[in-house]
Amino acid sequence: MSFSIDGLISGLNTSSIIDSMVKLQANQVNRLNEQKQQVVNRQTSFKGVEARLLSLRSSLSRLNRVTSSVFDARTASVSDESIVSAAAGSGAQVGSFSLKVNALAAAEKRASSGFAAATSTITQGTLDIRVGNRESTTITIDASNNTASGLVTAINAQAKDVTAALVKDQASGQFKVLLSSKYTGESNTISITNNLAASSGGAVQPDFTGAVVQAAGNASITIGSGAGAITSVYETNRIDDLVDGVSLNLLKADASKEVTVSVGADNEGVVTAVGDFVKEFNGVIQYISEQSQFIVQSQKAGPLLGNRSVSEIQNQLRSIAIGSVPGLETAINRLSRVGVGVSSNGTLTFDESKLRKALSGELSGVSARDVQRLFGLSAESTAAGVEFLLGSSRTKSSTTPYQVDITQAAEQATISSSGLGGTIVIAPGQNTFSFKLDGKESGTLSLTAGTYTPAQLATQLESVINSATSLGSRKVTASIEGGQLRLTSQAYGSNSKIEELGGTALTVLGFSGSESDVGADVVGRFMVNGQIETAKGTGRLLMGDANNVNTADLQVRVTLTAAQVTAGVEANLTVTRGVTADLEQYLTKVLDPVKGQVKNGNESFQSQIDAFDASIKRVNEVAEAKRASLVAQFANLERLLSDLQQTGSFISGQLTGLSNLNNSRRN
Repeated sequence: MSFSIDGLISGLNTSSIIDSMVKLQANQVNRLNEQKQQVVNRQTSFKGVEARLLSLRSSLSRLNRVTSSVFDARTASVSDESIVSAAAGSGAQVGSFSLKVNALAAAEKRASSGFAAATSTITQGTLDIRVGNRESTTITIDASNNTASGLVTAINAQAKDVTAALVKDQASGQFKVLLSSKYTGESNTISITNNLAASSGGAVQPDFTGAVVQAAGNASITIGSGAGAITSVYETNRIDDLVDGVSLNLLKADASKEVTVSVGADNEGVVTAVGDFVKEFNGVIQYISEQSQFIVQSQKAGPLLGNRSVSEIQNQLRSIAIGSVPGLETAINRLSRVGVGVSSNGTLTFDESKLRKALSGELSGVSARDVQRLFGLSAESTAAGVEFLLGSSRTKSSTTPYQVDITQAAEQATISSSGLGGTIVIAPGQNTFSFKLDGKESGTLSLTAGTYTPAQLATQLESVINSATSLGSRKVTASIEGGQLRLTSQAYGSNSKIEELGGTALTVLGFSGSESDVGADVVGRFMVNGQIETAKGTGRLLMGDANNVNTADLQVRVTLTAAQVTAGVEANLTVTRGVTADLEQYLTKVLDPVKGQVKNGNESFQSQIDAFDASIKRVNEVAEAKRASLVAQFANLERLLSDLQQTGSFISGQLTGLSNLNNSRRN
């Protein structure tokens, strides 16, 4: 027989009694959950600070970037956009120049003889098509495609350097196959070796020997006028090497019209970047203030009130933002000098007009370069051959200039041939060349057969190598020195290699095939107050080791030649960390995923939450144990009462039986 504790025997509401007896633990759990929720709210607010700090750090990168900096961005405009369009990169110098477009580069177009219809039958065989010095393509015509339209389809499917179209000549009423080179420039003529069968029966052999529809031509531009004018020709209408950092797209030829190209600093880009920084900075400051305030009217405190960590972060951000930058002149050593001030509540204000004046040189003693140094990481070198490139949040500003000591200049791989004669004949069958450049195989390259002077041969070889798609961006310089053909990789350092020469033209070029060379990386070190800080060279790049106290991640480009490297220091480098560079350095430290302030704060909150969870678990375990004990006790009580009830019933039954027995005896 089973017993319940629902009070049926005792008449007690045992469930209610047990609930009231464990109510103390339940109340304790409720209090712990309330306290835990307060910590969760504080943690959520703290994570809100973290998110805004990350956003602020992201906004700083545009102002701190050394390469492709917003301060180096340029705009380009032209006086006549129908003739030329222009774009300027970060390397372009501010200024203007004028030019005339004498001619546009043109791609050759060549047409076949005429056909009565697109379906006219053509003869079968092969057609070899080549553009300039590029690899030829063999087009095969058989019974499956031996029509005029079939030839067009085959060319477009197989040829890399030309396109084909079937056009109708209205004058004759006939159809012609029009070949168009994909490349402009005089050197990119279309060569055709026609191995199709001769016309026979109803099949016609396509003939491409007629006059060209459009001749291949170079673009021509002239800068200036008179005897000193500079005229340059280009194979394409896109010109990237006329003026450093400026790309031109020639649209129309007009030798009578002078076009002015103006390059200016993109000041509006800087204004936008500074505005974004101010917005993100104020977002952090305001959020921390809101989360840390005490509202008198409601007597409620913000989740982060009294949090020393966020208070310290807020104060440090303000201190850096309004502080001065060591090493800069007083006229430009604070953000307030260029319109970024501070309000009474600690947020930043921004006067865009003042920044524009500073960028355009309208503020006395302030240049655009000064403004850049005020914000980001920069460095000034005393030697033209030692150029500052990059740094990181670990690169410190220099209280005294860092010294750069170079012991070995970077070198290129170079090989030389034996002496060449006055003329060199490159004959068919003896015109191939192959080698391995900077670790990449060139494949078989073909020189144009002909008679060359040594200088012409060097030009031909350099052109063929540098236009080889198999080598990608790897280039060489070919020159004649002391009657020898010299081949030099344009790369520097240990990755600069020339090796594995081959081909039928080796002997004519003066090479044996055994020539090889490897370049050398720059070697040097940094000196800080007489102490050596090590650096590693890669090509022309010298970078401070990550563990250096001052010059960690400091990168300089060393273009010094071996003759310019002397014993001792080659350059002094003054490194300046501007306001936003210092902010980025501080934020990197605060947000460090291993030992940063934010990580420690989040761990502290999580530790408190975990402690509350552990306490709640313990209290619940105590409550459950107490409930189980009470249930057992009340169950025993019910069982005891049931036993007593049964015993009482038994005794009562026995007494009744005795009473009845006595009564019967009396009768």
